[in-house]
Amino acid sequence: MTQLKRISLAIVALNVFVICGLFAQQYNVPLTMEGLNHTVNASVISKAMGGVTIPIQQDVALMFANPAGLSTLSGLTVSVSGSQISTSADHTQQWYPLVYYGNFSLLMDGTVRGIDTSGKPHTPPSSPARYPGDTLQYPYDNLGPNWNHSRSASLLPQVFIAMPLKIGSRSASVGLGLTQYANMDYYYQNNNSLTPDYDLLTTPQTATADSTRTDWAQSIHRREGTINGYGGAFSMSITDNLSAGLSARYLQGSTDDFDQTFGRGVFWWYGSLYAVRRWGVSSNALVLDSVDYQRTMQGTSDFTGLDYTISAQYRTKNVTIGFSVTPPSTIERKFSGSLTAHTGKTIDFQASDHSVDTSFTEKMELPWKGKFGIGFQVTSNVLVAMEYESCPYNKGNFVKDGVTTHPWLDASAFRFGMNWEPSNALSFRFGYRNQKETFAPKNAAFPDQPVSYNVVSAGAGIHVISNLVLNVAYEFYQMKYEDVWAENYNINNLNSNSISAELTYTLK
Repeated sequence: MTQLKRISLAIVALNVFVICGLFAQQYNVPLTMEGLNHTVNASVISKAMGGVTIPIQQDVALMFANPAGLSTLSGLTVSVSGSQISTSADHTQQWYPLVYYGNFSLLMDGTVRGIDTSGKPHTPPSSPARYPGDTLQYPYDNLGPNWNHSRSASLLPQVFIAMPLKIGSRSASVGLGLTQYANMDYYYQNNNSLTPDYDLLTTPQTATADSTRTDWAQSIHRREGTINGYGGAFSMSITDNLSAGLSARYLQGSTDDFDQTFGRGVFWWYGSLYAVRRWGVSSNALVLDSVDYQRTMQGTSDFTGLDYTISAQYRTKNVTIGFSVTPPSTIERKFSGSLTAHTGKTIDFQASDHSVDTSFTEKMELPWKGKFGIGFQVTSNVLVAMEYESCPYNKGNFVKDGVTTHPWLDASAFRFGMNWEPSNALSFRFGYRNQKETFAPKNAAFPDQPVSYNVVSAGAGIHVISNLVLNVAYEFYQMKYEDVWAENYNINNLNSNSISAELTYTLK
């Protein structure tokens, strides 16, 4: 095959790549259900206590997490709360020299970025008049491998109202709520996205008399928005100590989605057999060709679904124990937006522009989830609680175009909390939990172990007046993990700070 024919086929391959957006590196695929596992805890008291829900009493904001707890309300209760979340992410790449192609590592780590290129033209692959291994390759842009991103977001007010009532001789409670189900914010960027995966290049190209191509691009994936829940809850006392409850929510929300691939160049890898035939030099060579292409898919994702919770709680003077179960549910995503692709004319590529409206539907079938918690009234004013949440997301199904996959990992984890009341008008709360994501680092030694991190929290409750309580909570976590390849590793770091406040009024 001649060089020109190969380039013509490469143009077709590039257009397919641009339209489909497929990447060999798993985290560089277009947005799907990112953020869906980041469910929102509606209770400020629970947030301050590490996320425990079962042992907490007289908290109307827990009606969707532990509806049985509504039976502990002493009167008509109204709660309004809000949160402010600030996140900062940074990404650092560390590169090792690539054997047989040393110039490649200099391009990836940004060493040759910003050099004076006057009088130093690139050697295009279509007409390499001399051996390209003697030419220093440098990027056509000023992008480095590292990046950082910050965002602040306010979650809309969450409102709950519930009241106790009598059904015959039994005590019961009923409530309504408007809450956030999930915070769908997501951001990831990779300035050295390569197709095919560059791990394939660890073997020298000595056995081929032809060239090999790799596309180099920057990829950005961003989502902003929330899924809200609208519903109600009901609880009833079975005995003086035992109560059960049921809640249901209709889930609806929209996000702004943005996927972009910006072409940085095309690598041509020449094996030694090719170099001998072409230039009479028995050595590998690398050429970075200019390329001008950009693929952007942006639009709106509309999410809908239903959410149910069944719980039971048994209380004694010093011990509270209980559980909650969430049956399987389905969250559907309908995307509607536009897909644009541009390829500029260069020495080896023809100019082309594409723009189409696109829409599709996909869904996530979530498995059974559950919580088991216990609380101990250590003294009259100190409560210690612990809880285990089972989130076997690895059994969930992602369905698109009739194809079912299991992309997530198990995110089950423990939570611990404490509540101390130095007086009847003041409470201090502390918490800790282990949080797990639904993915593992790239090429991790244990691919079934998800990224995990610790969340610490603290808060307070103040009786402003006899029936009005102000609750506040602060949460902090740092998520850090490394994606590893043969030639480099990427350090990903995310810090999150959130402050929540809630006003609760009880009419007794």
